[in-house]
Amino acid sequence: MKVKVLARHGLAYSGTVYPKNSEFELPAGPVLDAALRFKQAEEVKASKEPAKK
Repeated sequence: MKVKVLARHGLAYSGTVYPKNSEFELPAGPVLDAALRFKQAEEVKASKEPAKK
């Protein structure tokens, strides 16, 4: 699931600290569950608008 980091100090995953406001793919599991539960990250919804050419 693609997530956006909300935590002030970033989100640590797999030896990397992702800074606040960055977006990355986080696989399903306990890290994703905890990040969403404690509002350290939010799910990024795919836009419904087609890309402009």
